[in-house]
Amino acid sequence: MTSKDTAGPRLLTFEDIVNVADTPEEVVDVPEWGGAVRVRGLTKAQQIDVRKRSMLAGEVDPDLVQRNLLREAVVEPAMTEEQITVVWQKSAGAIDRILTRALALSGMGADAVNKAEATFRS
Repeated sequence: MTSKDTAGPRLLTFEDIVNVADTPEEVVDVPEWGGAVRVRGLTKAQQIDVRKRSMLAGEVDPDLVQRNLLREAVVEPAMTEEQITVVWQKSAGAIDRILTRALALSGMGADAVNKAEATFRS
């Protein structure tokens, strides 16, 4: 029996992979703020960039991970670093809801920040 004879998933081409839209977006209701925000899943490059920008004294800083994830994942309204600092003073429940959806859309579990700290230590 050759590999052509076996049933299974279709093997992708490079073009198949690069042409598929695979970073989902979702509107997340934020009742504390009286509306919603649009959140997207991260690419692998964005995930690595968030990790790199979250290093403090050679360690992954969990607070910076959350701030950087919020900035990268919220696409509407897009926010600057200064605006994230202001939003950081708002409801923890609202921010955590947004972060949880961003992690889920990125294929990471709710405890991904803790796992990321352990995995990404330099």
